[in-house]
Amino acid sequence: MRHANLAQRVVASIGLGLLLFVLASAIARWIPARGPDGWFNYAPDSGGIFSPAQVNGWSVLVYVASVVIWTAVSFRLFAGTRVPSEPDVAD
Repeated sequence: MRHANLAQRVVASIGLGLLLFVLASAIARWIPARGPDGWFNYAPDSGGIFSPAQVNGWSVLVYVASVVIWTAVSFRLFAGTRVPSEPDVAD
């Protein structure tokens, strides 16, 4: 994307971030969550039963890896991009 303007690069970076988020979410769903079985945190007056949702370390690693990839690609995408400065206005 060497010939893309700044707006196109911003759209490409945001699109890549969303794509990586969707892929990381899909991959994280395939990783089984491990947690204890049974009844936990029963609140008698609430009508709800809460079980501890333990976060699997591998799913966190998937999200961290996707953020690292997105950051690296975005830095490469915006490398050498200069934002036009506003002209100096004398009072």
